[in-house]
Amino acid sequence: MKRMIAAAMLVLPGLALGQEMRPGLWEYTTTVAMPGVKGAAQKHSSQHCVTPQEVKDKSAFKSQLDPKMGCSMSDFRQNGSQFSYKVACKGEMKMTGSVSGNATPEAMNMNMEMDMSGMKGMGAMRQSISARRIGECKPKG
Repeated sequence: MKRMIAAAMLVLPGLALGQEMRPGLWEYTTTVAMPGVKGAAQKHSSQHCVTPQEVKDKSAFKSQLDPKMGCSMSDFRQNGSQFSYKVACKGEMKMTGSVSGNATPEAMNMNMEMDMSGMKGMGAMRQSISARRIGECKPKG
């Protein structure tokens, strides 16, 4: 299940593509559900310090993805604060899906629908992510 949450995190770079995030400490809450799979629903929260460089070069959160997953985004569209795109993973976890949501420099909400039928015993996965900037990054030390 941790790998599925990691797969779900691949949607985060879309925020950087759509609306410029404001650097600082961000809190993410991810809810993953897999209809028909008992006990598969999970909720995960995390924080990440988004640096100005990560905003500038669009690399925020990309390091959280396992390169073996072979995921890519396509068909990115934006209309104001609304965005959508398609996802395809061709590595160990074969899946396709779509993402839609809205973002501002201070907050983001998105929903993802994934078809994981390319993996034995798997089917649909639904995920929602909400994120908000909670302040400045804490000094390391």
